[in-house]
Amino acid sequence: MRQQTKRWKEDEVALLLDAYPVRAKAEVESLFPQRGWAGIDWKGRRLGLDRQRARHTHPGQKPIKQFSEHERSLIAWSIAWEGSIGIHQHASKESRKGFWLVPKIGLSNTEENLIRQFYRIVDCGGLNGPYPDKRRVKPIWYWHLTSVGPCYEFLQQVIDHLPDKRKRAKLVLRFCELRMQNWNSPYSNEEIRIHQEVRFLNHRRGLPFKL
Repeated sequence: MRQQTKRWKEDEVALLLDAYPVRAKAEVESLFPQRGWAGIDWKGRRLGLDRQRARHTHPGQKPIKQFSEHERSLIAWSIAWEGSIGIHQHASKESRKGFWLVPKIGLSNTEENLIRQFYRIVDCGGLNGPYPDKRRVKPIWYWHLTSVGPCYEFLQQVIDHLPDKRKRAKLVLRFCELRMQNWNSPYSNEEIRIHQEVRFLNHRRGLPFKL
């Protein structure tokens, strides 16, 4: 059997979700000595992760910089008006529950210069586009940040400046805290509930529940 087709264990996927988007290639490879890079990269892409930031990250480098007060305010207002804070669900046969939950922060706009300027300020995450949109004449550009560690560090800095979406930010921060405490454990009832509540707040499909 080829290395890249070897079944992934649940604890391996949990580690990959955190490491793949932000760590250098050599670091990620060292975490999975029994796997080749082709298999690691394939799995990361299947999980919807992006390595655009990691390509510019050196071993030991802090992935999220310390923002100035002005930057925190600018970032928070941008996300409040044009962005999103959520927890995405990805189907996975490796998970005991049949899915993985991945925190994600995003910003989208039809103005490429605006998104690129935001990307330069935050200096983290990934930049994608242009994507055609039938509802608009101009294509859309996206900035996004995924994974537990980076999203936790990012939200910690901007949450107090958010004029909107603060409840979602608090919920995602709590989810990240729980995951960092229990990397190799199945999702707890609290984590599942947080995901449902964030999805509800973002008007995604799902049944209402008591808060």
